[in-house]
Amino acid sequence: MRPVLLPRTRLSNLRSLLKNLAKNPRDSNSLIAIDALLPRRKLLDSSSSLLLLRAFSASRKLTRARTLISDLKNKGTIPNLFLFTTVLQCLLPDAPIRDVDSFWREISGGSSNASEFIIQLSQLSKDPQEIDLVFRRVSSTRFDLSREAYVALIGSICGRNEQNPSLAQESFCRTGDVFGADSVLRGLVAKGDYELDVSIYGNFMHGLCVSGKLKEARKLFDKLLKRDHSGLRAHKVPNLKMGRRVIFQLKPSNMMSKDDVFGAYFQALCNTDKLEQVQSLAMEAMENNVVLESHAYRSFVRALFRANRVEDAFKLLEKKKIGGFVSYGDIASEVIERLCEMHRLDEAHELLLEMKNRGFAPSNQSFKLFS
Repeated sequence: MRPVLLPRTRLSNLRSLLKNLAKNPRDSNSLIAIDALLPRRKLLDSSSSLLLLRAFSASRKLTRARTLISDLKNKGTIPNLFLFTTVLQCLLPDAPIRDVDSFWREISGGSSNASEFIIQLSQLSKDPQEIDLVFRRVSSTRFDLSREAYVALIGSICGRNEQNPSLAQESFCRTGDVFGADSVLRGLVAKGDYELDVSIYGNFMHGLCVSGKLKEARKLFDKLLKRDHSGLRAHKVPNLKMGRRVIFQLKPSNMMSKDDVFGAYFQALCNTDKLEQVQSLAMEAMENNVVLESHAYRSFVRALFRANRVEDAFKLLEKKKIGGFVSYGDIASEVIERLCEMHRLDEAHELLLEMKNRGFAPSNQSFKLFS
């Protein structure tokens, strides 16, 4: 049976009911009207169903709302993430995250949970306020999220706006709220199921740079290089000191190499346009025989273009022609993409031909810009 789209007059009436219920959730006439639509819920299209769901939310009719959301989930016409966000923000806006998780598990039959959707929200949300609200809900309760959810939320709060392809998938809002991220990390540590890898440290270095705490970012970088053994293991978590950032009290993974540490700090500085520090760190890396990977230099190119230092980007490219450890082709592709953004197409095309003549294959993105 095909879904029924309510006539405009009825949609208008439903919107009027929503306004009435927003003013008075106990308005009897409005409640009778929306209850009459519930038996017809399977005949309604998505737009009409969402209006009805909002009406149940406004009137705090959670049982009816659960029934309607369950039907919408089974239909599959509305993304699950959207439905979960509706539960989180509309149906249970003040409830602990454990109640949201329990509510959703009943709807999904236990096939998905809050952690999965918090990961998706952290990765996809463009709204810092939305992430902040999720953080507050998580930090207000001792309910355990998965390790991946905590890592995603930390990354989103710290504000990583670019992803290092060699690291785990991370999310990227852009608030630079290091205090909030550190609080979320405390929750992750409390689980005892964690390992502080370069992904988490990279997020924190970025967050510290975004918030102007460059000395702390450098201090964290130095701590990782020293690899001291003063950090706390999971079984010593109760001894975490208050008033000191958790990230500085914990021991990093032994799997992190010196190259990883330099790369994470280098990208944090590039992504926050600290070009003087970037150039200084590049020299320091050479002195320590550290090889920065191509994605780090691509971040450098982007930072140079953001600062309108296009000639410096070309100088960097010329240096990499002479050899070295970084792929000339990757950096050239980045320069081409940035030139196209500036509509300097002749220079971009000339560089594209030079790449091909030197035996380098331009990236797919570079080719698309000329298609």
